[in-house]
Amino acid sequence: MRLVERRAPQSSRLSAVEHVIVDVPHGRQRELIAFYEEFLRLPRLHPDADERGALVFGRPGLRLELRPVERPRIEPFRRRLTVRVDSLAECREWLESAGRRYLMVSGLAFTNRCLLVADPCANLIELRQDWDHWRPTAGRVRLARNA
Repeated sequence: MRLVERRAPQSSRLSAVEHVIVDVPHGRQRELIAFYEEFLRLPRLHPDADERGALVFGRPGLRLELRPVERPRIEPFRRRLTVRVDSLAECREWLESAGRRYLMVSGLAFTNRCLLVADPCANLIELRQDWDHWRPTAGRVRLARNA
């Protein structure tokens, strides 16, 4: 038997995703603004659409650009935007109060849950809660969040 020494992988050269561009159909700006500003709470970086008609949301280091195109290629279950949220429960409450349809998806572990919701142009958004760690208490396991 021969032992092979493995080196730890070097850290990634990437530190963040700067921005994401999503194609949307023309004429849906008002609905998109309501969804991304009110629901996802992403502020618009520019009060008006840019010269191409794109809406830009986010903050430095987290930018989402919705770019109107003639024929957007929207494939909800093949292409989706996955984002982390502070509370799936709050998102669910907002969706229900707004009468928006969504799908709750659960995996094998309690922490493997997400909400799937479509934006007004049918782009699928996957909302995931960032669970910090498990903490055992009196023979039970409960989820703890770092404050």
